[in-house]
Amino acid sequence: MMKSLTHSIHFAFAIGFGLSLLVATGQSEAKANERHTIVIDGKFDDWKEIKTGVTDPADDVIDTDGREADHKPEPRDHEDVDILEFKVTHDADNLYCYIRTKGVIGRTQKGKEAKNEKGYIPDAGRYYITVAIDVDNDDETGYWLHEGGTLPTSPGYD
Repeated sequence: MMKSLTHSIHFAFAIGFGLSLLVATGQSEAKANERHTIVIDGKFDDWKEIKTGVTDPADDVIDTDGREADHKPEPRDHEDVDILEFKVTHDADNLYCYIRTKGVIGRTQKGKEAKNEKGYIPDAGRYYITVAIDVDNDDETGYWLHEGGTLPTSPGYD
């Protein structure tokens, strides 16, 4: 639960189903005088006035195949989860996140091969982005983000 509108929030961004990119782990101040209501209508004009929170260079996507804390992710070439820009804003009731990628978020990718020994088709699936928030700024509460290959492993997401 957010304590106040000026409460610090930690953000981590992970991409699932085989790819991952941690765009930022940092603090962002949500201030009452920076409120913006965003209309969810498929148009992005209302984001023009919102400052970019994070930019990320293209072509730096990594896999999410590892499940161990010491997993070293491999580079992957997948434009649908290659984050280029991230913005965040809020109004009195909602938190809004804007994520621009090199490709199309949520596009289904068909695999070219037969099922592997684990029972799934490599490279097939829907690629998506998860936004995790540490609302109480306490690493002892919440959970660690590593499952799915989030890099670096990051604690305390509620």
